Amino acid sequence: MPFSVLKKDYRSFALWVVPLFAATLFFDSIFAAANLRHFSRHFGWIGTLLIGLSFSYSLRKKKIIKLSRARTLLVFHEYLAWLGTLFILVHGGLVVRAWLPWLALVALIVTTLSGLVGKFLLKQVVANLRNRLEAKKNQQLSPAEQAKLDSRLHEEAKTAENLGRWRNWHKPLVLFFVLLTLTHIFSIVALWGWR
Repeated sequence: MPFSVLKKDYRSFALWVVPLFAATLFFDSIFAAANLRHFSRHFGWIGTLLIGLSFSYSLRKKKIIKLSRARTLLVFHEYLAWLGTLFILVHGGLVVRAWLPWLALVALIVTTLSGLVGKFLLKQVVANLRNRLEAKKNQQLSPAEQAKLDSRLHEEAKTAENLGRWRNWHKPLVLFFVLLTLTHIFSIVALWGWR
């Protein structure tokens, strides 16, 4: 697959990932400097609520709800999940206090990165493949050019197929994150000395 396509995708990918971690560092340092670490505790339930709302896209895809167009809910899913991830990252902070919340945080980061891989890489490879197929239909090519184009199309089709499998990894990651999050929430509710 041409490097320029990957380069373009990674820039888009970075435009979502870098601000997420930069904002996390910014807010974490602000709360630490102002001695307001306790305030970020409330960001956990806000982030969880936002991520929970983002699942409306999955419910729509499975035809459990008929709330809106799937495309609209996909955009809603992307932004709410990103914002929810930011809230939870700020909630978790940069200091390891217990292993369960940090496991859930790592699962969240991996799940978010997986979702972004699906968003950018698969979308671009499939679009590229469509463009090349159109170009192939509209051009008179020599046998050597035809063979070269066929080889590149085959390569991109294989890459698109492999990237299409990301859902097989993304769904278990989401499930693992949800289970860890529920365990974290249950342990907080059960063990916290509510005063």
